[in-house]
Amino acid sequence: MIEYKNISNAFKFKKYATNLLGGYGSYLSKHKEIYKDGKLIGYIAFDEYEGFSDDDFDNALGIGDFMILDRNKGYGTEVINDIVKKNKNKYDLTYTYVDCKNTKAINFYKKLGKVYDKIPNSNQQYYVVLWKK
Repeated sequence: MIEYKNISNAFKFKKYATNLLGGYGSYLSKHKEIYKDGKLIGYIAFDEYEGFSDDDFDNALGIGDFMILDRNKGYGTEVINDIVKKNKNKYDLTYTYVDCKNTKAINFYKKLGKVYDKIPNSNQQYYVVLWKK
């Protein structure tokens, strides 16, 4: 079972975030630890948006700073599937952005069959739709 909990050790989180992401997002309070069967497997940040201006979406869930600590074990796929399953009745859209230089993340989302832009945006990121109504 996948669980999302508040950051329990900010120092440890910052160390992992610096090593894996080169830094971390601006709001530590939005970050969560990801647990599978009681074991810490990664970190993620969630942002909720209402009145989402793109297309016909009333609300959206944005995902950021997603990192799995012990990679190549299927945890990333399991977490994304869990987030979509738990939130598809609450949000019209679940999405993330991926740095255009992060080929591992791009390949991960391609493997999942998720939509991404062919051309990066002005921030050099691809828009990835994880789920939409």
